[in-house]
Amino acid sequence: MQRIVPAHATTELRGWPAALCTSRRRNSLLAGMFCFLLFARAIQAADVEECRKLWLHGDYDQCIKQAAEGLKGKADIETFAELKGQSEFIKGKYLDAFVTVRGAVGKSPQSIRLRWLAIQYAPFSGKKHDVKPLSDEVDILVKNAAWRYSQDPENLVTLAEFVLSQGGDAKQVQTVLLKRARQLSPDSRFPLLAIGNLALDKRDFALAAETFRDGLKKFPKDPEFTFGLAEALESDPREMRGYLELTLHHNRRHIGALLLQAEQFIDGEQYDEAIAKLKEVRDVNKQQPVALSSLSIISAIQGDQKKADEYRQQALSTWKENPEVDYTIGRKLSQKYRFDDGAAAQRRSLAFNSEYLPAKKQLALDLLRLGKDDEGWKRAQEAYAQDQYDIASYNLVTLQDELEKFTVIEQPGWRIRMEKQEAAIYGDRVVALLNEAREKLCPRYELELTDTISVEIFPKPADFAVRTFGMPGAGAYLGVCFGDVITARSPASQTASPVNWESVLWHEFAHVVTLNKTHNRMPRWLSEGISVYEERQRDPRWGERMSPAYRELILADRLVPINRMSEAFLSSRNLMFAYYQSSLVVEFIEQTYGHAALVAILHDLGAGIPINDAIERHTMSMGELNENFVKAAKMQATFYGWYVDWSPLKLDMLLQGKDKVGNLLAWAKQHPRHYQGLKTIAQMLKRLDRHAEAAVVLQQAAELFPFEAGDDSALAQLAQLQHEQRLTDDEYLTLTRWASIDDDASSALLRLIEIDTQRGNWPLVQQHARRLREVKPLIPQPYNAMAQSAEHQKNPKQAEPALRALLRLAPSDGADIHHRLAVQLRELKRSDEARRQVLQALERAPRYREALSLLLTLDSSGAEKRPSESGTGF
Repeated sequence: MQRIVPAHATTELRGWPAALCTSRRRNSLLAGMFCFLLFARAIQAADVEECRKLWLHGDYDQCIKQAAEGLKGKADIETFAELKGQSEFIKGKYLDAFVTVRGAVGKSPQSIRLRWLAIQYAPFSGKKHDVKPLSDEVDILVKNAAWRYSQDPENLVTLAEFVLSQGGDAKQVQTVLLKRARQLSPDSRFPLLAIGNLALDKRDFALAAETFRDGLKKFPKDPEFTFGLAEALESDPREMRGYLELTLHHNRRHIGALLLQAEQFIDGEQYDEAIAKLKEVRDVNKQQPVALSSLSIISAIQGDQKKADEYRQQALSTWKENPEVDYTIGRKLSQKYRFDDGAAAQRRSLAFNSEYLPAKKQLALDLLRLGKDDEGWKRAQEAYAQDQYDIASYNLVTLQDELEKFTVIEQPGWRIRMEKQEAAIYGDRVVALLNEAREKLCPRYELELTDTISVEIFPKPADFAVRTFGMPGAGAYLGVCFGDVITARSPASQTASPVNWESVLWHEFAHVVTLNKTHNRMPRWLSEGISVYEERQRDPRWGERMSPAYRELILADRLVPINRMSEAFLSSRNLMFAYYQSSLVVEFIEQTYGHAALVAILHDLGAGIPINDAIERHTMSMGELNENFVKAAKMQATFYGWYVDWSPLKLDMLLQGKDKVGNLLAWAKQHPRHYQGLKTIAQMLKRLDRHAEAAVVLQQAAELFPFEAGDDSALAQLAQLQHEQRLTDDEYLTLTRWASIDDDASSALLRLIEIDTQRGNWPLVQQHARRLREVKPLIPQPYNAMAQSAEHQKNPKQAEPALRALLRLAPSDGADIHHRLAVQLRELKRSDEARRQVLQALERAPRYREALSLLLTLDSSGAEKRPSESGTGF
């Protein structure tokens, strides 16, 4: 007996008396009958589990065959019919699947599981009109005998899915149905899968990942859990790929995993690989609608719209009003920055089913990215009203309330949204910079830009992420362009490591130009490459530049082939190097074939010519181009610090022995060209409190290689030591060299302002202050320096805006700044305004003599007095 009953079935026998299970009362006919029934049940359970394993591991044909045999019996009709129907559905035998589950209802008349499957299969089988009667049957069965379905986890999961499909409350579904299902059977896979999938649907990826991980502990070889976890890890493509491979290891025909792999290849513009994966899907189901939708996407991206339309029609051939088809096409086109096409696809999806929530949410995002705010926010509100538990929808409607508090700066060609205080402080500089970018970049790329460009600058990283991606968590992104809409993080969100916000906006506006030039038909790598390249053209300190780290990567053959460049942007690993390499490709094309060739490539992309064909039309074959580019990049990397010793370091032995300082200095003397070694030796000397010797070594390193930017550079470290040693002249020279190559060197600029202010070098103070504002526009130092410089140079037009910015930063010496502003306004012959500022100074400091004297001067000038200008101000 023990050899017959499988281990997983023994739990079903525990409730029976031991005497019956061992048949010790052999003369009892009743006992024999019970044992026979138990054996039959155990054998049937074994058959069901074996059939389920076939389904889980992708042997659908054998599963159909075995389930058909099982249906000839009288037990487990539901499960055998489910497995047979699911296998037939996966293989695209939609009518067979419907007939299987609908027909089995006759043998299992109380089954809501079979009816729910029939409801899902009906539209694909030409049985759409059966959906309502089946739904009504489920409703009646549950209302008349709820107790029948409340004790079984599979039925509770079915109820949960059915209620959600009818627009039920997701939170109640989870707490009332799914939670109970898990409590009833903690070791069942069904409640865990349902909870994880519901979390995915609501974009609660943390809960989904946690749930699927719990499932994998119990079912380590279950491909549904590995696939669910892969979907939950969408923000980590590398880990996602690992779980997809694991899924396919367990089930090489897993449709969801194959489709997700194909999507990743599409994201990386590896279209041949994507097509190969989609062929694997179609080997299982030739009419799989998402696979055909993906082929339509690839054809559209490659400029073959006729073929794209044909694939779309094939995708709709089994269900002519399937909203998922156009939703899938539109979502991916939007990810390729083709938001007009994406929005049009979502509208088609909603025409099939006006309540199809994925399309409704995606359309809201597309419209907002197109700058169609009124309709976009309306759609977002509709999506949220339909599903208040969707995190993305909740985030969007919450953000709308926040955006309404922003200041809107309307200028010809621009609509700029900023936080009120920030707009008052540096909004005018934002407008000036963007106007300069438009004036330079539009003619350069032969673009007549007539649209109004929306720019939204967010002080909170989470708001920026929600506006940009629909979810919190923007990673390292500082700005994003959608074509006519730019979103960016303000300097207020970058307090830990601020970057040059002017270079960010210049970069994003370059995207506006290239995306408009190509009608949003360009690969990400080329768009990013041009933007980084144009940053460097505007200011050599801006954008990604060659560095020791990039030099090492290039010479270590880590360059990505040009035709696979977009793939490099899918992972956060070496992401900045991907930006840099893209800019090198653009630079190589422009220097080798001229700027006209680059513009011609963009023109071809706008006409729908695929990227590789467009490049080859104006350069050479892709293989030759890549080969020549790699040679040029390696030559550039080789000549970058060609005289420097970049060999690996081995310095551990130097700290052994009594004369550690002597060992370190001796190594530095013996290796005068080892830049990284000299920096490391200096750091070791600092740890030994030998700062003077460290400064000597750093001076040697800085003289050897004065091209590294950043706080870890030899220049930055040397300036700090020189400051500690009060070597101001030397420090000034070092700071100047550092600031000349680093656009984010705010600490260097602050110190330069201090030194030049003391020396009265006012033009340089003005220059340093303006550059500091590029990095930190929300601190008082740059405005105070600009004001002081302008005051000493008798330039009230420059002093006024700087002093007004200072006032908006709520300084502690507000009375003095009001007075200084009054002086400048008097010089500008604006006596009324000057008087207001004096009165505000006196309001803060009633005994402020200079302000009182200035007030008397203004009053004696004969300017018109106003009734409100009484002694205490406003």
